[in-house]
Amino acid sequence: MKLEVTLIPNIGKENLNNRVYAREVVDKIIEDFKPGMLGHLGFPETIEPLIVENSSHKVNKIFIKDNNLMGEIELLDTKSGNIVKIIMENSVVRPRGVGSINKDGNIGEDYKILSFDIIDKKNDVFKNID
Repeated sequence: MKLEVTLIPNIGKENLNNRVYAREVVDKIIEDFKPGMLGHLGFPETIEPLIVENSSHKVNKIFIKDNNLMGEIELLDTKSGNIVKIIMENSVVRPRGVGSINKDGNIGEDYKILSFDIIDKKNDVFKNID
């Protein structure tokens, strides 16, 4: 099952985590992206390496559309992937990465994307941004 999803809405606007993904940072994410990147269901407790058995989807392509970072994901035939097929309408796909954040909440240009993970909409730090 392939889906087009929003990964980072409203580039350049502050989210509920008080973080801002500037256009330059998003452009770097796109530049560094490797098709087939695996993602998990939920954010892991630690910054761990991605484990294929725990993966629910892969991200085949990312692009900017209407000031949003979008992605084409493919749900996998794994335990987590099959769960996502059931709960996707109540879920969103969001970035997980490492890097600096300045005092104003701007994500630093050293940001490195690790994954785009699927989380429950009620935990989405990008909600209510217009």
